[in-house]
Amino acid sequence: MTAQRDEDREKIVSAYRSGAQVLADKFDSIGVRVADIDRTLGFCQQERPNILELGCGNGRDAQELYRRAGSYLGLDISPDLVELARMKVPNARFEVADVMEYSFPLELDAVFAFASLIHLDQEEMEDVLIRIAAALKLGGVLMLSMKYGEYRRVVKEDDFGTRIFHLYTPELIENLASSNFETIWTSQKNLRGQDWFEIILRKTNSV
Repeated sequence: MTAQRDEDREKIVSAYRSGAQVLADKFDSIGVRVADIDRTLGFCQQERPNILELGCGNGRDAQELYRRAGSYLGLDISPDLVELARMKVPNARFEVADVMEYSFPLELDAVFAFASLIHLDQEEMEDVLIRIAAALKLGGVLMLSMKYGEYRRVVKEDDFGTRIFHLYTPELIENLASSNFETIWTSQKNLRGQDWFEIILRKTNSV
């Protein structure tokens, strides 16, 4: 990892620690993403799927995912947000983890990343997509929500501190994932002045 990435990661962790409760309230105000969960699991081949959530935050969506899962694991880089998630969904399993360093469990049916992989640059994203493919069963699904725009690094300074994001397009994600996934659904929308897209990918190749 480059020095720039190390510095970015430290700033992101600091922001999500110092502003954990305020961010959690913001997440909750948006509401549980039931429609996205329904749609993604509708493509899933298992009635009670093994689910991994990357960037579980304060457990907002974990409530719904855990209810539907055969097994559920939520990961987040912020210890403070993970503690809030454990209070919100006490029976679910959560771990403090950096997705760039964590060994994902195998035999997964579905992976969700709601606005969490937006912090990764293109090289990191490609690496994570390969590792997700290795963790998923053949036919397993991956749901991503990403900030939309021509690829670039964005530094955001606000009351939470400094956070670093990367803008992506669906086409770039498809290109990075093309060796292991096919796209089965995508959409674009504007939320609070920011363009976003959602994309659901299905694993098509054994890794």
